[in-house]
Amino acid sequence: MDQVGVFNSGIADQKRAQPATLMWISADAGAEFLEAYQYCIAHAPQVAIRSSVADGLHRPASEVQAIVVTQSQRPELSGGLVSELRNAYPDAKIICLMGSCCEGMYAKVLDPVFSKSERIYCHHWRQVLPVWLQCCGAVVTLSLIHI
Repeated sequence: MDQVGVFNSGIADQKRAQPATLMWISADAGAEFLEAYQYCIAHAPQVAIRSSVADGLHRPASEVQAIVVTQSQRPELSGGLVSELRNAYPDAKIICLMGSCCEGMYAKVLDPVFSKSERIYCHHWRQVLPVWLQCCGAVVTLSLIHI
């Protein structure tokens, strides 16, 4: 497997008492999200890994400033659980990283669980995650972004 290199990783905000946490929520152990996962592990100051949204609620983490939820199948995640997650971590930015089986699934959804700006397809992670991770204090090298 290819490994993601670590370039200038560290904590951007040295004034924080504790480093900010990225919560990675994924039930998928497949290869589709692997590169994005490795990048987040390498660049976020602290990572809390959870297997589901419910697990993220039952096993809280401290200083959560960013949440990545992966979705590999078309059935939508529970809007109620995602809403509870938002309430549990009101300061955290959230993003849904969608797999190839999710292409077009939000085209006709009237009340989506994630807003348009919170949904990205997995094959676009390089354009979004490096800058987005700065919200949890990650220092990233923008030369890794391939537009």
